[in-house]
Amino acid sequence: MIWGNLIVYNNNILRRFIIMGRPAKLTKQELEYLGVTNITKDGRVYQKDWEVKTYVTKHATRFKTMEYHVISLYDPRLYVKQKEEGKQANGLRTICLSRAMWAWFNTECPANMDVDHINSNSLDDRLDNFQLLTRTENLAKRKGHRNQFEKSYRGE
Repeated sequence: MIWGNLIVYNNNILRRFIIMGRPAKLTKQELEYLGVTNITKDGRVYQKDWEVKTYVTKHATRFKTMEYHVISLYDPRLYVKQKEEGKQANGLRTICLSRAMWAWFNTECPANMDVDHINSNSLDDRLDNFQLLTRTENLAKRKGHRNQFEKSYRGE
């Protein structure tokens, strides 16, 4: 049973494993609640009258380092939750830019789907470069890189 950010399994409470930039479900309404007023097709995010700065974050995998653009938005609910848990509270929620763009222009980005970059360049955040794939399809698309690596590593 999933309850909030915790998973209850056999009367043990486990922390939910959250993959970077993959919230339960991201919608345009949620982005508007976080103060986003506009997102352009080339990846610029605006809150009220100013542009939100995007950051490049690196995620190391076994075979290569993946880079993504992320944005940080203030979430008052997260601030309250951090305060209640006794943590240092800043209330900033980090969201992957590609998921935010997909949710803005298509009203929803489901939890069980990945926003894939068609040209395999994860820093190319144009709307026409995105497609929605299941996690299995997205990993199968990347398998060629891994198989090439394993063959060259074994000396074949």
